[in-house]
Amino acid sequence: MQAISHTYNDDFINNGSVNLKKNFVRIFNVFFFVFCSSAQASTKKDMLQFLDLFSEDAKSVYVLEGKIESIEGIIEVAAASISTGDITDKEGLATLLTNELAKVDKHFSVSVYQSFDSEQEIASESYWHRLRRKNSGFQSIQILEGNIGFLNLTGFDKVNAKSMKRAKIAMTFMSDVDSIIIDLRENRGGSPDMVSVLVGYFFENEVELSRIYERASDTTIEFASEQVTKDLRRPQMPLYLLTSNDTFSAAEAFSYDLQHYEKAIVVGERTGGGANPIRTYLYDEGFAVAIPYAKAINPVTGSNWEGVGVKPDVEVSAAKAFKKAYCLALKDQAGNSLTTPKSLDAKRQIVSLNCG
Repeated sequence: MQAISHTYNDDFINNGSVNLKKNFVRIFNVFFFVFCSSAQASTKKDMLQFLDLFSEDAKSVYVLEGKIESIEGIIEVAAASISTGDITDKEGLATLLTNELAKVDKHFSVSVYQSFDSEQEIASESYWHRLRRKNSGFQSIQILEGNIGFLNLTGFDKVNAKSMKRAKIAMTFMSDVDSIIIDLRENRGGSPDMVSVLVGYFFENEVELSRIYERASDTTIEFASEQVTKDLRRPQMPLYLLTSNDTFSAAEAFSYDLQHYEKAIVVGERTGGGANPIRTYLYDEGFAVAIPYAKAINPVTGSNWEGVGVKPDVEVSAAKAFKKAYCLALKDQAGNSLTTPKSLDAKRQIVSLNCG
């Protein structure tokens, strides 16, 4: 009997434990469902509210009024996707908006912002901080065979004492070369003020560069080449700019302005096509949106490169752009004379590179 009783007691305890566990799981599931439903409802409300606010800002700020209807259409589609449950989180909404808005203007971008841990802070390093940390975009400078200067410029930093010093060091290093190649193939843009500084090295006197027109205030900011140290100005310097499809924004302004003043030969691929400067708007619902609020206007063409990019003078793949520009610079130096050290040096390098 004791054995039976003992067995019965074990079963009772085990069954009771199982029942308690089952009840706990049921309660937890109900709580979790209610919590998730509440969180999803809150997220949905935030997303829809953000879209309303963004729509108002886009209508009042975006520079190209003729495209606002297209932006409104994208926002309506996004709102419908939230309502039907096709979009359930902020990251998904940000991705959809960025992809669709880029078809209207490549400068548009939407992201989710929040408090970050240290690893996320590193991953989300700002463009400006990365430029400052990487020598203001002046990644490498060298003198190539044939006395040709080469500068790999990956961005246009904000103008300050440190970035101005770095620009001067780079241009001083190349002050006695016979030609210059500037590599913009990985340059995503930056400050128009730094564009003005670097353009100034290739003009004798100040010249007007692309103006920036802001729609909301109906005002225009004028940019001119900076009057850099006179002994560093090289207005007759043969200049070659390397471009790719990734060349964007201020890097395109640099290329476009120098090309249309006939100061540079652009070699490579057609650029990305972003001529509208951005301003970032932060929303309490957790979104950050870069809205193009202005547009560039070149004084020579009266237009810009928005949506079409800068068309190279010599169109080749980005991978072949360096060799092509190098060969062009060498051939220009070689000329028709066989008697000068400069031309002989260039001719030897032409043969070495198999320029054809």
